Amino acid sequence: MVRTVDLPDDKCCVYILQCSDSTLEIGVTGDMDQRMEGYHGLNVNAGRECTKLVYYRCFPDTLTAIGFKLLLQQLSPASVRRLIHEYKSSQQQVSNAR
Repeated sequence: MVRTVDLPDDKCCVYILQCSDSTLEIGVTGDMDQRMEGYHGLNVNAGRECTKLVYYRCFPDTLTAIGFKLLLQQLSPASVRRLIHEYKSSQQQVSNAR
């Protein structure tokens, strides 16, 4: 099941989901909970169920979020995975500081 997050109502977020075959799905949404519910049990492509939210970043408006999504889609898979790794490391540091 995809993990959701609490976000302010006025934000637009770019997210990356890890699928069951280890591929990544990049998207943009103004309502993370509703969007993630839409992925639950859904095969994006044959046999690719998106199972885990591995990255998200919020923006003040939709246009900026879409621009960031397009930038991510131009990166190599290795570069996107590096971004995810850095994101997880920063989240862990924040968690440890509490």
